[in-house]
Amino acid sequence: MMNGIVLVDKKPGMTSHDVVNQARKILKTKRIGHTGTLDPFASGLLILLVNDATKLAFLFNGLDKEYQGTILFGKKSDTFDLTGNIEDALFFSSSEKDIDDKMSSFVGKYMQYPPIYSAKKIAGKKLYQYARENKDIEIAPSEVTIKSFKRLSPIIDNKVDFMASVSSGTYIRSLAVDLAEKLGTSGLLQSLRRVKIGNYTLDKVVLLDELNENSIIQDRDLFKEISESVVLDDYEVKLVLNGVKLDERQIKTDKPFLAYDKKGKLVGYFEVSESKEYKLKYLFKDNYENN
Repeated sequence: MMNGIVLVDKKPGMTSHDVVNQARKILKTKRIGHTGTLDPFASGLLILLVNDATKLAFLFNGLDKEYQGTILFGKKSDTFDLTGNIEDALFFSSSEKDIDDKMSSFVGKYMQYPPIYSAKKIAGKKLYQYARENKDIEIAPSEVTIKSFKRLSPIIDNKVDFMASVSSGTYIRSLAVDLAEKLGTSGLLQSLRRVKIGNYTLDKVVLLDELNENSIIQDRDLFKEISESVVLDDYEVKLVLNGVKLDERQIKTDKPFLAYDKKGKLVGYFEVSESKEYKLKYLFKDNYENN
């Protein structure tokens, strides 16, 4: 079984953990994780890490994300979406220009409160656990960045389709509710689809029932944009395999780089440490096993 990632198109109604469990059965390996939770009611891009590539989660931390969805105005929900307890709330009478103007006003940084029904942890406990136990908990907002927030459809039955490009950690459910509040009404997220994570899009996604070993993008293919490299001799390769860091005797750089052996095989991916040593962040175990 190869080491690498799989781009899965998650269906609505599944948790991210459900996807991982099914993928483990299909690929016959327990060593599968994912790079970021997608709400059960949402669909779209979920990145799975397979086998040794579970050590590559750092490559996906902090990546921007892009979503498409539908906001329903004039109603509210305790979960901020269609899965919660829904009730009629404030009257909705905004024009499309009002919506466009208020959407534009979110572009940039803003302090956002997460939904109470979310997996965000406070004091070691997920927020939805407090909500289910009807326990009050003080929630602090987090700074997020909205890169783009645009309407994609006319207003139909108090609903509009939208596209949002946001920083990691942004809750689109909260963004929908905050937009409605700026418009002087209430709102909830009716549908959501994640279409992009960093540079990864839906172009190469597979559905779970189509998943097989050929769906795996190999780990080496994740480093194509790394331009810096060094060739190590056999002795230096042994040092790396025994946990010894590289230094300026092998290469002088302030950028991440790839190390190859003299036969052209990838040894590892390295990053620069604060002490100016070069730390092995990932070993290509298809070529080398630790001693």
